[in-house]
Amino acid sequence: MIIKTKVTAAGLHAAVLISAFQACKLPFAHSQGIVSTWPLYLTNSTLDPNATRSATNFAQYYGIASFGSPAQNFTLQIDTATNWLWVPSSQCPTEACITHRQYNANQSSTAVQFVDYEVEALYASSTDFADGYLVQDTFSVGSPPVIIQNQGFGSMTNVSVDQITQSEDGVMGLAPMQSIFDTSNLNVTQFDPFFSMVIEGLLDKPQFSLWLNPNITDVNAGEVVFGGVNAARHTAPLKQLAANSSALYWQTELQGITVAGKPLKGLQANAAFFDSGSAQTAVPVNDFKLINEAVAALGFNLTFDSDNDVYTIPCESAVSDNLPSIGFTMNGTTYSIPPSAWITSLGESSENDTEYGSICESSIVPTSYSIASLDSGHDGASYPIILGQM
Repeated sequence: MIIKTKVTAAGLHAAVLISAFQACKLPFAHSQGIVSTWPLYLTNSTLDPNATRSATNFAQYYGIASFGSPAQNFTLQIDTATNWLWVPSSQCPTEACITHRQYNANQSSTAVQFVDYEVEALYASSTDFADGYLVQDTFSVGSPPVIIQNQGFGSMTNVSVDQITQSEDGVMGLAPMQSIFDTSNLNVTQFDPFFSMVIEGLLDKPQFSLWLNPNITDVNAGEVVFGGVNAARHTAPLKQLAANSSALYWQTELQGITVAGKPLKGLQANAAFFDSGSAQTAVPVNDFKLINEAVAALGFNLTFDSDNDVYTIPCESAVSDNLPSIGFTMNGTTYSIPPSAWITSLGESSENDTEYGSICESSIVPTSYSIASLDSGHDGASYPIILGQM
């Protein structure tokens, strides 16, 4: 039995753990491709005109990309746990759509609409969804731009209310699935953008790397590098992890979890996947209890919030740097997460509180660097993840 831990985001440079395509063989084109950098943001009042929404977004990392000819610009959340690519449609009348930028296929000379082909993106929350129809159009992302002709994506005509509070307009998934849509009846093949880049030989190497800044107040929130690695974003040597080629995520074996350098006993989780679309680390209930008991045993005043299923702690304790690091062991190496990365503010502040507010919550956020690579014999059988400490 595989019991998974979801290792997430802010500070994770990853294309997210393993996963794969059932050993399906893809035509990896190797040519004189490029290395392209895609800057990411958390709070940006220029990109998100809703000042209140922009100022409070500390969980969703997004970048600017464009669809169509002439280009229509959008902000897209980077999500390594799904492979959906979608934006709100100009035909969507809901508040979740009209408070964001909306794609208009009729204003693009390169758009091909499949209005009878329904597209639905579903997420972990039953209330978080988007549905619409399939469109093919020119897609551009990064600098220098990677330009994909006839990229398939969802033009969503119905988006859930959850999106109202999100700064980004849509989502760009980077999970390791072969195809976004089963379009065999349309006589077209649709891959997510990264795999389209690889198949068309647009990248220097069949890989992408993800860096998420652990300092959530920094304007430079992170970056995705398509086709290579930014060596300035990590210090320790990069190490390769074996990816689970039958999984739907960037998933690998989890060998253990440590608190203050001490391995925990009795853990249930034996696999982990990286998810840049979340700011929290989800673990089995048993392991959640073991981690927080180990922290409390070191003398820290943790309080369980049963309404939100999290442990809270006074922020003065969180900023004192006395809290222990939490580590995840994969392929013999333990990647340590300092307290500054797994403690976040609940925003309940007053004049006498710290800049973090008065109450903070436990939210494990890795600070490592990883690369998702398809360069493994080019048979599509396995895709290694490469990790390094910042």
